[in-house]
Amino acid sequence: MTRRALSLLFALLTLVAPVQAQWSMAPQPSLKIGSEVGPDYQFNRIDHLRRLSDGRIVVTTGPDIRFFDASGKYLSKAGGRGRGPGEFQYISSFIVIPGDTLMTMNVRTIIWLDAEGKFVRQVQPDFQPLSSGDWFTEGSVLLPNSNLLAPQMSREQGSARNATLHRPKVQVSILDLRTARATPLHVGGGIAQQYVNGRPLVMPFTPHEQYAVGADRVYVGDNDSTMIHAFDLTGIPLGTISVADKPVLVSAAELEAYKQREMEWAVPTRMTKQEFELSWSAGPKPTRHPYWGTALVDATGVLWISAPPRSGDAPIAWTAFDPSGRRSGAITMPARFTPKDIGSDYVLGVQKDEDGVESIALYALRRR
Repeated sequence: MTRRALSLLFALLTLVAPVQAQWSMAPQPSLKIGSEVGPDYQFNRIDHLRRLSDGRIVVTTGPDIRFFDASGKYLSKAGGRGRGPGEFQYISSFIVIPGDTLMTMNVRTIIWLDAEGKFVRQVQPDFQPLSSGDWFTEGSVLLPNSNLLAPQMSREQGSARNATLHRPKVQVSILDLRTARATPLHVGGGIAQQYVNGRPLVMPFTPHEQYAVGADRVYVGDNDSTMIHAFDLTGIPLGTISVADKPVLVSAAELEAYKQREMEWAVPTRMTKQEFELSWSAGPKPTRHPYWGTALVDATGVLWISAPPRSGDAPIAWTAFDPSGRRSGAITMPARFTPKDIGSDYVLGVQKDEDGVESIALYALRRR
């Protein structure tokens, strides 16, 4: 079957209707890391979290990598801030490839570590193909084939984004490190904002370009639309999936709750209450939520799409799509829980309490 025929078949399968089953997560985590005493069990802004093939759990925060055994006991630490082999300024991207080799990105350097966190090798790619013409990039995401997935920003000029609500263009491309060729995948938008008196004001519940990386493909889409697009790891289109069907309007209560959360964060660390009220009154307000929230690809190749987050304390519904684009299941994840790694029978993620304190939680997953 030709590649074109496969793409047509993929597109037809996306039209096959409803969710086939209601999957389920255990009501309580089978493993939780973070309530124990000691600095090794305390977390602040967890970036990456993965379960290794032997059951160990690896977590990154800033430049640090920590390993825990399958029962949640702290084992060892790797990385650390510095400029030597295996050290980091910041771990901006992190994936696990076969053999539990850790592939990491230290700002603009790719670093490989073994399954214990020991330095193996590093390379510094040439990012010039991503910063030419009308586009530039400030970061990238690792792909399992050692290529890079990079969001690129448009070189827009001042007046184009000053007075009215504006979403700067964002293009997502794959950089082939062997050929030094950048392949554009999709053009969407950045966060919606408006400049008032020279100050950027971000619209609540703003849509923006999203991407998710799997073992053999990437998904890219703007959640201001109902679609997401699939590509292989070299940039060849594989098809388009409809992941949402109708808009959800933003209520006055949701805007007020959003305002209160923002006020708690901004006052008094950044501005006075009066300054915040003026900014809030002048800023843009949405009439509807994005069509969907975020995307994640699990260890089995299933694409997960979340509903748009409407409240910081509400559980979030997720829908699963198999590699053909068919809706295969759905679950609702706990409030204040962010999944980072989904396997065939588990969901591993970051759980926050009411005060924003982070812990690691592992839930059993049942796919009926």
